[in-house]
Amino acid sequence: MPLLSKLLCLVALPSLLSCAAVRDSESIHYRISADASSHAIQIACSPASAAGCVFWVGDPKAATHRVIRLAAGATERLGPEAFDAHYCAAVKEERLEWPACMGGPTSGALGRDANVDFTFW
Repeated sequence: MPLLSKLLCLVALPSLLSCAAVRDSESIHYRISADASSHAIQIACSPASAAGCVFWVGDPKAATHRVIRLAAGATERLGPEAFDAHYCAAVKEERLEWPACMGGPTSGALGRDANVDFTFW
């Protein structure tokens, strides 16, 4: 969506349904839960993430990664082998470039709890 349209949704037309749909589809809400004793990880895509969530998981120093696509409200459990891995999250895969996405507001270590609400503009 062009920047001018986004600005109109924010400033002049916030009550329009189309603007609400744009905001929802470009927002991501998720939770990472890490169990330090078992090293198990749970990734949850909040129902508020209308477009779902895409996670890229792997070693930030490696060229390979795993892609996890979750529908809004879905969860994924990862075993202990993922505890030391890192992730990047987005609503669409084309927003991600591994490992360049590391260090952004929707990335981090899987071994740490996180609760993220972020809007892509």
